[in-house]
Amino acid sequence: MDKTAYLAHCREELLQVYRLSRQGKEDTPRWYRLEGFIHAGQTLGIISKQEARETIDAAHNDVFGYSRQARDNKQQQLDSLKASDPDKYYSLPAIERLR
Repeated sequence: MDKTAYLAHCREELLQVYRLSRQGKEDTPRWYRLEGFIHAGQTLGIISKQEARETIDAAHNDVFGYSRQARDNKQQQLDSLKASDPDKYYSLPAIERLR
């Protein structure tokens, strides 16, 4: 399998996993299989860690509409707010705390 086909397969699987996640239907075994597949590609030298990261980020952005970095930053801000001012944290609508 060449690099282009490998990355295309990874991307398609990522899109499926993220779409299921967005629908609230986590498929943990599929995610672990995909994680192993990506790691195998890195170990065999088919793809680099950077290429894997970019593919994951692009798929996440396509499905959720924001990057994993933006998600992590927002979560850090919410965690900080929860620690410093729990009343203000819980006054935010739950739907905003989940996204």
